[in-house]
Parts: sequence; C-alpha cells; structure tokens
Amino acid sequence: MISENKWFIEYQMLSNDEKEVYKEFVLDTEEKAIVLDYERFKSAIELIASNPGELQKKYSEKLNLAEEVSLIFNDECVYIAHYLKSEKCISEEIYNLVMQIDKQLELLSNEHNEANWTVQAMNADKRWIKARELAGETCRLINFSQVTSGEKD
Repeated sequence: MISENKWFIEYQMLSNDEKEVYKEFVLDTEEKAIVLDYERFKSAIELIASNPGELQKKYSEKLNLAEEVSLIFNDECVYIAHYLKSEKCISEEIYNLVMQIDKQLELLSNEHNEANWTVQAMNADKRWIKARELAGETCRLINFSQVTSGEKD
C-alpha cells in the first residue's frame, strides 16, 4: 500500500476531475500542500525514469539534461520523500527506492567527473541505468497502488 493516511487514500481514489473539486473545497491548507508536494514528488520520479533520448527531444539542447534531471530529483523528490513518509503518504518501500535512486546520483556526483553529466552517460553509465530502473519500479508501485485504490485517468 502506498499510504496509511486515511484522507490521502480517499483523495487518491478520486478521478482526476473529482480531485480538483476535492482540492478546492474539501482539503484544508496543510492537506493541499501535501497533495501538491506529492504531485511534485511523483513528477520528479517520472523524470528520472524517463528515456534520456526522449527527454533530449523534449527539451532544449542548451540544457544540461543530466544535471537538470538530477537537480530536480534532489530538489523535488528527496526532501519531499522525508515529509511524505512522515505524513504516511508513501510507503517505506517507496521511500527506500527513492533513497536508493539518490544514492546512485550521489555516486555520480562524488566523482566530480563532468562526463557523468551528459546524455551519453545517462544512456551508458550503470549508475544512471540503475537510477532509471529504480525510478521505473517506484513509478510502477505508485501507479499500481493508485489503480488498486480506485484512481481513474
């Protein structure tokens, strides 16, 4: 199960249209903040899980894609994961996967090697590949949990 938080489970079971109404009229300010953090968290994981070639087509060539993906993950996911775990909005399993992704990116960063921050490295380096695999597994767990709890796209 993705969450042990009762109101968050209820929210996840709503259709996307119902979620918008629920955010507007039912959730209090703190709950809205949690939902927005969760959406940022999920987007950052999806970004790490994405195929580097597809990302390269989508974004500007002037953008250092590898560096940006890593920074977004660090800024939008790692910190938020701690908070979502404390609010019981993500499972221990999802939290641990996120920390494993962070460890892979940290290994790349600790080398202080510019070559680690290229699209070529994203495609070939075992740490980038492992991070992408872990992110894919995290996405499957999140999406499976939402489908089994009733989310409709």
